[in-house]
Amino acid sequence: MKIYSFKFIQIELIAVALMFLVITGWLVASLNTLPQVVDGVRGLVGPEPIALAENTFYGVTDSLQQKTSAANTPGFWSPPALSVPAQPQVAPNLHASPKLFLPRAVTPLYPALAAPGEGAWTPLPNAFDASAAPLMYKTFLHPDSIRPYAQVGIVALDATRLRLHAVAGTREPVSSMKVLYLGLIPNADLASLVAAFNGGFKALHGHHGMMVDGQMVLAPQPNSDTIALYRDGSIRIAPWSAISNTLPLMQSFRQTPAYLAMQGQVNPALQYEQFNLWGKSVSGKTAIWRSALGISADGHTLYYAAGEALTAQTLAQALVAAGASDVAELDVNSSFERFLMYAPSAGNYSEQVLLGQMIYEPGMYVARPAQRDFFYVTIRK
Repeated sequence: MKIYSFKFIQIELIAVALMFLVITGWLVASLNTLPQVVDGVRGLVGPEPIALAENTFYGVTDSLQQKTSAANTPGFWSPPALSVPAQPQVAPNLHASPKLFLPRAVTPLYPALAAPGEGAWTPLPNAFDASAAPLMYKTFLHPDSIRPYAQVGIVALDATRLRLHAVAGTREPVSSMKVLYLGLIPNADLASLVAAFNGGFKALHGHHGMMVDGQMVLAPQPNSDTIALYRDGSIRIAPWSAISNTLPLMQSFRQTPAYLAMQGQVNPALQYEQFNLWGKSVSGKTAIWRSALGISADGHTLYYAAGEALTAQTLAQALVAAGASDVAELDVNSSFERFLMYAPSAGNYSEQVLLGQMIYEPGMYVARPAQRDFFYVTIRK
């Protein structure tokens, strides 16, 4: 009878997982569904073999892209004729006209890589009042000097006229606490729904805390960054140690890995790419699809960002350049990032996706329950 050591079995599992990833990646690359498939395999062989296999797979893909990509790549979208020129940030006066909302000027990080319209804020239609000031703007940046194909799409939202909410999914985050998991935007908020976007890591990857409408889903972790939503509608993004004393004032919170940026400064630890804080399944240096949420220093502008071939560091740098002071990483991998926009004032809850590469199921969040947690945005009442 042949006896295998644990170490040898683990090596075999790693080899099998790697082979599976490579073959599956080749088969479904055009569908961008590899991360979803890998999630299922992770449950069979454990997180460590899959982590090594993912790192190898994404590393090889990234190396090939670096060698074969063109010096310049187009942006996520072409600038429309009515694209708004970048203007200096003006501190909003809450008693004045909302037309003052305009994100701060953005300069391309690498002018040699810049595509037409890069850094210019393009207004997104205000579905509630076409004659009113936009509620959201979008822009894009190429944030990596060695990866011209890497780019990030950024949405700036007027936090003085919009309210952010958190929802637990039907399966995530996994918790032993008795919580009602609906995975849907409440019916009472559908008439004022503006947008919805992905949440954070699975509970397996860090056990980052979450509270929804006063219900504790997962207890907060002391070293996690925290997106805190307060009962007065304000938002803070900060390490838990800095805001734990404000828990009684919070409506909801969602924790993430260590902060990407705080008070306008990118986390110094991001330069040490061997750190694995920003993804249990992939190392910090892996260039993959990533997403993040940021807030301006005055709390008046909320930023959502997602893009391809990003490291945690380049994602942080892009959001700080766009105007975010404090930044938390959300989910990673191409199957899980999505930003959906709605026009409920017309009685239409069909979604429009920010980036064509984003994967979603029609009706998710409003009619089709989501398995994973997410955020949504409504008009302030």
